[in-house]
Amino acid sequence: MISQTACTLETWIDEYITALQTNSNVVRKNVKSLIRTNRVKPREAKKISEHFNRLLEEVNCVLNNTDDDLAEGWSYLNHTKLNRLQGYLETIVDEFKIAGTIKRRKKRISPEKMVKSLKYLDVFSGIRSVDPSDIIGAKQVLLYNTKQKKISLYSSASGLLVKGSTLQNFDSGTVKNCGRKDIQWLKLLSGCHVSKLTNEINTLRAKEQIATGRVNKDTIILRIMK
Repeated sequence: MISQTACTLETWIDEYITALQTNSNVVRKNVKSLIRTNRVKPREAKKISEHFNRLLEEVNCVLNNTDDDLAEGWSYLNHTKLNRLQGYLETIVDEFKIAGTIKRRKKRISPEKMVKSLKYLDVFSGIRSVDPSDIIGAKQVLLYNTKQKKISLYSSASGLLVKGSTLQNFDSGTVKNCGRKDIQWLKLLSGCHVSKLTNEINTLRAKEQIATGRVNKDTIILRIMK
C-alpha cells in the first residue's frame, strides 16, 4: 500500500517533469519539510527511499545509455533536463534514506552499576566513605589511601566516570603523601571550603606523584564535589 507521503512525492515529481518538459518555472519542493510535516517514521521512510530509488536507477540507465528501450521512453526530456530530474530524485532518495535510519539509543548505565566493582574502604577512624555512586558526573573527588598515607584530588570539567576500580575522565589529579597529618586534618578536608581544601593539599611539602586514578581497598572516599 502506497502511503500518503509517497503519493505526494509522486505528484511533486510529475509536476517537476511537466515543468521541465514545457520549459516552465521548475521548483523543487522541500523534501525535508515533507518528512517533518508528515512525521514519517523510519520504516516508512526506508520503503519510500527504496521505491523512488528504482525510478532514479531508471533515469541513471538513460543517462548512461545502457538501455535503449528506456532511452526511447524518456526521449521527451533532453540530457540536461534528465540531469536536473536525476538531481531531484537523488535528493528525495537520500533524505528518506537518512530518515529511515533507526537511531538506537545507547543503553544508560546507572551510577550504581558503574561503581559496583570499585574497591574502597568503607570506614576509617570514624570517617565513613561517601556513596561512591555520587562520583559519576561529579566535578571533583577527594580520596585518602590509609595504608600509603596519600591524599588525592581528582577534577573533571565534564564529570568523573568509573571503570572497574579506576577513575576515568579526569582532567587533572593531585596525589601527595601527607605524612604525619592526623585524622583531624582529614575531617577538616571533608568539610572545609573547596579553596581551602586545594590550598591545604598544595601546601604539603611532599613531591607530587603520578595520578593513576586507581582506587583500592585501603582508599576512603572522603568527599565528592558536584
